[in-house]
Parts: sequence; C-alpha cells; structure tokens
Amino acid sequence: MMLLFLWWPYQKWAFAEKVSVFTGWARVIAADQSGEWIFCPFVPLVSIWLAWRSRARLKSQPLRGHASGLGVLMLGAFVFWAGYKAGTGYPGFVATQLMLAGLIVWLCGWAWMRVLMFPWLFLLFMWPSFPLEAQVAVPMRLLAASLTAKLLGLMGIAAVNAGTAVLSAADPGNGLAEGARFKLDVAAACSGIRSLYALLMLAAFSGYILFRRWLPRALLFLSALPLALIGNIVRLMLLALGTLWMGEEFAIGRKTPDGQETSWFHQFAGLAVYAAALGGMFGLCSLLERSRWSRKLKPASDASDRTGDDTLRITALRSLVAVVFSGAVLGWCALAGNNHAGTEAGVNPDLPRHFGAAQGTELPMSQRERLLLDADVTLNRMMYTSPTALETQLTVVLDGASGRGLHQPEVCAVAQAWRILDQRRITVQCGGRAVDATMLRLYLDMQDRVTGRVTRQRGIHIFWYQGARGVSAATHFGHRFKTYRDSVFRNVKHRWALMSFSTYLPGSAPVAANDPAEDAALADLKVFIAEMGPKLLKP
Repeated sequence: MMLLFLWWPYQKWAFAEKVSVFTGWARVIAADQSGEWIFCPFVPLVSIWLAWRSRARLKSQPLRGHASGLGVLMLGAFVFWAGYKAGTGYPGFVATQLMLAGLIVWLCGWAWMRVLMFPWLFLLFMWPSFPLEAQVAVPMRLLAASLTAKLLGLMGIAAVNAGTAVLSAADPGNGLAEGARFKLDVAAACSGIRSLYALLMLAAFSGYILFRRWLPRALLFLSALPLALIGNIVRLMLLALGTLWMGEEFAIGRKTPDGQETSWFHQFAGLAVYAAALGGMFGLCSLLERSRWSRKLKPASDASDRTGDDTLRITALRSLVAVVFSGAVLGWCALAGNNHAGTEAGVNPDLPRHFGAAQGTELPMSQRERLLLDADVTLNRMMYTSPTALETQLTVVLDGASGRGLHQPEVCAVAQAWRILDQRRITVQCGGRAVDATMLRLYLDMQDRVTGRVTRQRGIHIFWYQGARGVSAATHFGHRFKTYRDSVFRNVKHRWALMSFSTYLPGSAPVAANDPAEDAALADLKVFIAEMGPKLLKP
C-alpha cells in the first residue's frame, strides 16, 4: 500500500513532473515561503507517539479483523483514483486517511480503531489546508478589522473600518485626510488563519493529554478560533499605536522598489499573536483543570477476552488481501490514466477596445492583484462608456495551471468594503446561450478623505464561471464540482474563466427595493452581456 502514496506518480502539484502523494506533500510544504505549514511534518511523529502511548490498551483489545474495513479501503481507493483522474492533491490526502483507517479495521478490528481514533484524527493536521484561507481567512480579516477600529475608538483614537482595512479618520480641523495618521490592511497573511491551524492542533493535543472527559477537550479545541482572533487584534492594535507614536517606517516598515520591507517591530507584533493566544489557552487550561469537569473518569477495565483473536494464518491472509488490493488500485489507475483531452478554455480573453457606441478603457491588474493571483493567471479588464448607457466594467480572469487561481467575487467584494444587499441566481443570455449566473446588489459607503462626509455608491454585479465546451457554473463551489466531475467521468480538464460584469448607479442614491433606476441598470447590463457574448464565448 505504501507504493500508492510514496511511489506512484499522482499529479504535478505546482511542479514540472508528476510525483507521489507524499512527495508532493513534502514539496508543497518546503515551497511555502510563509512557513504557515512548517509544523505539518511533525504531526505523524506525534501521532505515532500517541499510538505508542496507548499500547497497554491495545494489548488488552481483541485482535479480530472486520470485513467492513475492506469497504473503507474500497472507498479510499475510489477517492484516490478520482483525485488521480482529476489531477488534484487533496483527494490523495483524504484517501491516505481512509485507507489507513480501513487497514486498521480490516487487520485488527473496530476495538483497535476505537483506541487509535484520536491518533488517526490527529493526522488530519499533517495536510496543508489552503482552501481554509478563502473560506475562513476573509471573515476573520473582516471581524479583526472591525473590532480593532471599535477598540481604537474606545481609546479616543478616531478610526474607520473599510472592509479589511483600518484607517485613521479624517480630521478636517487639522487638515488631516483619512488614513493620514495610520493605514493598516489586514492582508491574507495576517488574517489569523496561520495561527488558527497551529492553535487548533495544539488545543487538540493538550485537551487529549490533560483531560479525560470530552467536554473540556471540546471547549479547549473550540477556544482556538476566538483566541486566534484576539491575538490578531492585539497585533493590529500594536501596529496602529506604534505608527501613531513612532511613525510608519518604525511600526510597519519602509517601502522599497520590490515591495515592503518589514520592520523588526512589525515582526514582533506578529509574535504577539501567538503570545496572546497561547496565554489565553494556558489560562483556560488552568480554569478547566480546577473545575469539576477535570475529575477523572473511572478507569475502564483493560481486561478483555482475547480468546477470539484471529490466528496468525488469518492475519497473514488478510495482509495478503491488502497487498493484492493495493496492486489492483495501481492497475486501475494505470489503465484509466489521467491524460485528459487537454486543458481547454471556453472563452476568448482578449476584450475589444470598441463595442458598438461604447469606448473601452483598459484597467490593468493592480499590484495587490498580482500578489494575490497565481503568476500564470490572466486578468483582462475594460471599462466601457457610451453616451446613452451607464459605465460597464467587464473583467475576464482566466485560471492558470494550478486550477486554484479564481477567487469568489462575493468574498472579495466584502473584503473591499462593499456590502451585499441581495445575492441570487439569475439566467442571462450570452452569445445565444442561456447561462446561469449570480447577481449581487451592492453598496459602498465612501468617506471623503478630506471633509469626512460619507456618500453612498450602489452597484450591480453579475458573474459566472465559464469552462470548456459550453459548460458553466453560477457559483465557485459549482465550478469546483464540475471540475472533478468532468475530469473523472468525461476526461475533460477545464481551464475556467471568471466572467464578471458590473455597472454602478450614479450619485448617492439611497438603498430601496424595486428601484426603477436599478431595474433599468440591470436591464441594460443584461443587454450588454447578450451582445458582448459572441466576442467572448467560443463556439
């Protein structure tokens, strides 16, 4: 079975050649410059120690393999094959966990699996979980920025929260514009997600070692999320106060032609995240140890009837079946292969400069977008203006080789301080096709950087994900599902494009339901999509 995960070329990951699951896992961690997942290689060692620590309990359990383990092995084999066909690594991680559990149950039985359940679950922390950055990091960034702005206000320091940014408020009396005193942006690297995963691992380990009952273990584990958030707020407060008292170059760092050079104070503030979070965790451990929940349960009797143990012959036969099964999985993958019909794009990313009476103005990729997107992701964006219609922004983002370069517009919009009034599925006509899309009704409250006066801008945003051969999806999760479905069962690997159309209502109109101006803007946007479609979508 080790051949499956240690030797068999599984996928390319982010590298030139195909490598196995474990080789890809090691390379991904080594290539991660942030050091976010540096603890992952130590997790298997901790799991082995936890299993060894339970050796007395294992000796008392009957060694009686169960046939249901073969079913778990088969499920793991299918997940392994599906990931191999789709050319993505996460199914390989899931398959490793499933097949290890299946092997334990098949050879040793459920009694052994119950004893080894926590060491097996703890192995989940060895797998880098990059999707958490999109699903968890953005809400944590928004909440940290919002709470930091409120805490600064309570301290008498006027601050404004705009999405993931915290800025000093405008002070017209002293001639200070918004952000003149300090300007902080809670970047993805500073969201708290890095400390969260490590804290979850530490909380799970500490709870299992220190407590016998599951309630204090669960409380300690769940405390990792608020503690990571509190730690990040402490960090932001230090940066804001450091900028006010000592200047931006001292607190944040100085700008260089290559980007930002982080100051020693900025690095110290990053360590404060762990100091605050670990301090809170140790304090909670102390409280739980003093509570009635820390009372030890009556030790379960280790005496077991081992007369039903499998014989050496039966165990050897089960081991032989596992070996044959692994060989069958290798043969299955070799016969199926994962040479797809080719990475196909279903759109033409080149946008026309002129469209009817509309004139297009190119909006190049910003420096921040270059940092967020993969190097091989293509972004083309035009703002179209005409004498008779509102301005319309068209953006086509074509994914790169990794297949993870497309973001979620509804998440990115909120991170940029937009507020979503309504989100719903609609159908638009594009190039003669009926396409399911997502529509967002948005508004943005903007504060004048000098006077501090707030104005409101409203917008309508329609987007969908376009794949090859006419396949499309209205949502981010929909396009991920179709990626796996078509790779595994149709031998087609899409190169997805995010199709994004936006229009903005002029003035600072109030938010209202059934607004005729908004209905008219939506109708114009649908017409624009229908007419632009033939220039964008491939036949």
